[in-house]
Amino acid sequence: MVTKEQIQQIASLCKLKYTEGEIDEFAKNFSQVLGYMEKLKEVDADNVEPLYFISDHVQRFREDVVGESLQREDVVKNTTEEQFGYFKILRIVE
Repeated sequence: MVTKEQIQQIASLCKLKYTEGEIDEFAKNFSQVLGYMEKLKEVDADNVEPLYFISDHVQRFREDVVGESLQREDVVKNTTEEQFGYFKILRIVE
């Protein structure tokens, strides 16, 4: 069984905050998932070939053809802020 402390440690590493009730619920649900994983260990898969793709469909690639594109000036005129001819994005990392 997964303990509340382990859930709190994982949440801390992920920078997530949960209430005590949510932590209890996560611990219960996570323990159930691990129980299902233990059941998979009981399956005899010795003579089963590994599955690399779920479909026999082959992806058909098209030729990479260079086409007409927009001019930079036309693209950046639709933004609220532009710097050095590019979109200026707000800094979100603290």
